[in-house]
Amino acid sequence: MNRKAIRQKQKFLERSNKNFTNEMKQVPRELWPDKMQKTESLLTIFRNKKFLAQVYKEKTSIRISVNRTKLNGKGAWSDEISWDELQEIKRQIGFGNMMAVEVYPKDSDIVNVANMRHLWLVDDKTNIGWRKN
Repeated sequence: MNRKAIRQKQKFLERSNKNFTNEMKQVPRELWPDKMQKTESLLTIFRNKKFLAQVYKEKTSIRISVNRTKLNGKGAWSDEISWDELQEIKRQIGFGNMMAVEVYPKDSDIVNVANMRHLWLVDDKTNIGWRKN
């Protein structure tokens, strides 16, 4: 993508982001891009002025994929999503009472096509993480 096209997309997202607040809101299905409407595993999409969160039904769990709604100078999603931001997004989209994990796969399974973070919801029986007594 050339510099001019990247800048046009950046400006479009900047204008679009002004239509949102800090609160994650569910995006009505009729506003989803055609490509996403055809993705059977995609359950819902949430958006605020900084983030897009997509909720997928996987074989045995729910996955939340999160990216910023801002492009970097190369035309890719900006990165550097903090733990606090992910926790707040999880809470705002209705999963604050559930444990989630972020997976770092073995080298042979790495799929890195965009600056996105992925959380998998796990049940309380999973023996990972901290619990307050």
